[in-house]
Amino acid sequence: MSINFSYDFLIVGQGLAGSITALMLEDAGYNVMLIEEGKEKTSSRVAAGIFHPVTGRRIVFSWKARELYDYATSFYERTESKLGEKFFHRKLILEVMGTAREYNDWQGRLAQPEFSRLHKDEAINPEYDNCLQSHAGKLLLGDSGWMDITRFLSVTEKHFSEQGKLTKAKFIPGKLERIENGYRYELGKFQKIIFCEGIDSFENLFWNYLPFNPARGEILNVSIPGLPEDHIIMSGIFILPLGNSVFRIGSTYSWNYPESKPTEQGLMELEKKLREAIRLPYKVLDHQAGIRPTVLDRRPLVGKHPEKEDMYILNGLGTKGVMLGPYFAHELIENIQCGKAINSEADIARYSHLFFQSGKSA
Repeated sequence: MSINFSYDFLIVGQGLAGSITALMLEDAGYNVMLIEEGKEKTSSRVAAGIFHPVTGRRIVFSWKARELYDYATSFYERTESKLGEKFFHRKLILEVMGTAREYNDWQGRLAQPEFSRLHKDEAINPEYDNCLQSHAGKLLLGDSGWMDITRFLSVTEKHFSEQGKLTKAKFIPGKLERIENGYRYELGKFQKIIFCEGIDSFENLFWNYLPFNPARGEILNVSIPGLPEDHIIMSGIFILPLGNSVFRIGSTYSWNYPESKPTEQGLMELEKKLREAIRLPYKVLDHQAGIRPTVLDRRPLVGKHPEKEDMYILNGLGTKGVMLGPYFAHELIENIQCGKAINSEADIARYSHLFFQSGKSA
């Protein structure tokens, strides 16, 4: 006897990962339902959304930077057209070098073709020199910008809510029932389920064997009259222009956290770094914190549950979620559709041994 399914997919979580996945599945012709508890201060809603291909003091390209950038920019700009909203912003990075050594390291990198392609030989607003602290040099880099994640999540929420395909409620794993070729939850019957819960997966009985390594991040919104808004400044911290002399400053990175509330320590750290970067007076307007769903090996968690059929996860996107999300949502969907392999560094199969060691296997 065949079962009349209500939906093709249930997506648990309407943060960055869940929203991207739902939109892609919809574009592919699937009928989806999302369930989202609706917390105000999730890591997605607090994140600055900056994307930048170069990472760390060693000045190296981020993992899969070129592929991620090409795929993500195409997806977001296509989605802007679909939803009729603007949330994805290409913007050059103004890299400010604090020491002669850092300047020399950058000059060495720019001699390499892949780095020289990023360098934008454009005139830099001379007013920056009146606003920045003493530095060893500065340059402009491309393939960068920021996404207004809060705006993206809001327009995605509106899109699916208007179709009756978004439910605001906490997902209770114990209420999920396995049926023939799918699942039953109180919202209906689903052929497949994808968990995109962020930090809520830490306590989800299906996924709590995975080696999450959550990290708290704190950011500030500040008013800095007189600071040019031409570029995103990188100078020990990021300084992201939001318009009308308001800038987002960040971020901290701490594994030693009791909860996701902003801390006095985080405020002091960010203000110290801001004073080291600029010589202008400023006013703190807002202070926020969130817990990033990072993983021990700093790679996403993508793929099928080691034991349960028709159950999948997309999580662990961490600080690079804006770029990682579209690429790996696409990989997961292709894996579900036609069995195409997921990148081995991201596939949760790399942690299957932890599941079986935990004794969770039936």
